[in-house]
Amino acid sequence: MTLDDLMTEYGAASWDKQMCLMEIVGEKAWNLDVKRGPLTFGGSLTFPVQILGSEAEDAGTWLWAWANEASHLPPEIVAASRQMHR
Repeated sequence: MTLDDLMTEYGAASWDKQMCLMEIVGEKAWNLDVKRGPLTFGGSLTFPVQILGSEAEDAGTWLWAWANEASHLPPEIVAASRQMHR
């Protein structure tokens, strides 16, 4: 399956979900507790998260969370990354 195939199949649904989330959170300030995982908006909306990886814009590189041993991220926060790796 190519990226074009994925965009065709899932792009519109993903965009719709993003727009719905934007209606809910609006311009509320956000905070991510990287060690515990909740993402909060305005101190009142809380969502669980998974960290898949990190990007270094200056270097133009990507590091998968499962491979980032220096970050010491808890296993429950990188479970999805590890599952993708498997």
